[in-house]
Amino acid sequence: MSALPLVSSPSAPAPRRRWFFIALLLLLALGLRLYRIDQQSLWIDEVSSIEVARQPIRDIVLNYRPGRHPWRGAEQAPLSFFFMSLMFSPKAQETTARLPSVLFGIAGVLVIFQLGRELLQGPVAWTSAALLAVSPLHIWYSQEARWYTLWILLTMLSYWAFFRAWKNSSWQAWLAYTLCTTLGIYTFVLSFLVMACQGFSTLLLARRQGGARFVATVLATQIVAAIAAAPVLWLILNTLGLTTGTPRPQVLAQIPYTFFTYAAGYSIGPTVAMLHALPSAALLLRDHPAILFFVSVFAPLTLLGCKRVLRWPAEAMILVPWLFGPLLLTALLALVSHVTFQARYSSAALPAFLMVTALGIEALPNVWLRFVALGAVLLAFTLSLVNHYNNPAYFKEDARAAAAFLKGSAADAPVYVVGQVGPALKFYAAALQVTDVEDCQVDLKPSDDGRLWVVVGRDWQGQGSRCLARLAAANAVRAHSRFIGIEAWLFSPIQTDSSAPPMEGTA
Repeated sequence: MSALPLVSSPSAPAPRRRWFFIALLLLLALGLRLYRIDQQSLWIDEVSSIEVARQPIRDIVLNYRPGRHPWRGAEQAPLSFFFMSLMFSPKAQETTARLPSVLFGIAGVLVIFQLGRELLQGPVAWTSAALLAVSPLHIWYSQEARWYTLWILLTMLSYWAFFRAWKNSSWQAWLAYTLCTTLGIYTFVLSFLVMACQGFSTLLLARRQGGARFVATVLATQIVAAIAAAPVLWLILNTLGLTTGTPRPQVLAQIPYTFFTYAAGYSIGPTVAMLHALPSAALLLRDHPAILFFVSVFAPLTLLGCKRVLRWPAEAMILVPWLFGPLLLTALLALVSHVTFQARYSSAALPAFLMVTALGIEALPNVWLRFVALGAVLLAFTLSLVNHYNNPAYFKEDARAAAAFLKGSAADAPVYVVGQVGPALKFYAAALQVTDVEDCQVDLKPSDDGRLWVVVGRDWQGQGSRCLARLAAANAVRAHSRFIGIEAWLFSPIQTDSSAPPMEGTA
């Protein structure tokens, strides 16, 4: 197999200097992931993770049910909860729940460097590690109490072991591949899509080296991993009819949007609310011109990186299926099942995207162009990260502040929640009487003095306006407050206290 002969490649740093630079990268990655880690409230999926993780280990295992809505009391990724259960503390719940994701994110920076050194060599390994260290999408997942950074880490380790097994066929590499693949399944069930991508790479690589023996060995190790993950397989087969994610129409725009998230994360461009409204491309570009900047930076570099890697078939046979496979297979799965397409379900491809981007940078004909391209990528990342840390439009719903307001204003009034923020509100306001409302035609029962709260958040179906209109016919608004992604109204009958004027509050 041939290594990639990069243009004007500087000599690699001496081992001591190399580890010094790696340490600086890891410190940078750590700082970006710890910075304001507890600033944002836990959102519904994080709350679901915590509800599972704070159970005893035995219950985490026995209660495991993949493929279900997290707010219906079940989850998908038992392995990540073991780590969270070791670190979680109610005294600093946002920080401790997210800390495992931070640690897995830091480890990912080191692994992508080592993978880049073996697979691509030269400065691409350094550029790939630097890009992952400051990647807005990876930082987002590193500050979320979910399993995505663990899944990305295990995917990289799996590909590293897969490549070494193809190169030298050592039993240690095969054992590592089997172990990482098995742990990947126990982290996220869509690891089977990663295995399919590796299976496709196997067929391509076998024509260059290993032949039928290599194919048979990969198949055998994947079968062993599947047998080791038999409890997951059994539970998947028993939950095939259930839905994951918020149901919505499947559109082709999801594919370019997912590549946009690889580059920009979720903190620039369309917000979650706008995406659920299914806007047109023209509307998105009009309201978010930054999209054009990201496209102009990353599209040429990605194409150039793909062109460069295709000149070295062995590397292309690994990177190209890894880059495109998880996205396309996730989209296909959404078409034939009740799994709603989510960009995060293909996040295992993020390292491949960054390595191809690094290849695109290194393929430029002179060092000055490479510096300009790298500077443009870092500027794009910086724009997204500034929003991530400072722009409330991209923050998670602030259920923490909303719960504090409700408890301090009229804690004895029942709380009716329209939309998906109910689990987060219940988590932060366990002492309140919180009820989720899916249909505004149901009877909303007030307290003895006639008061009740209506809280609206993540209301993609527009039920909130119907509830408010119905209550406004015979009630007055006594308090009203807005929070990030959440709005709350306190109603009471007009005839019970006609002398009391409505109150307007903000938070």
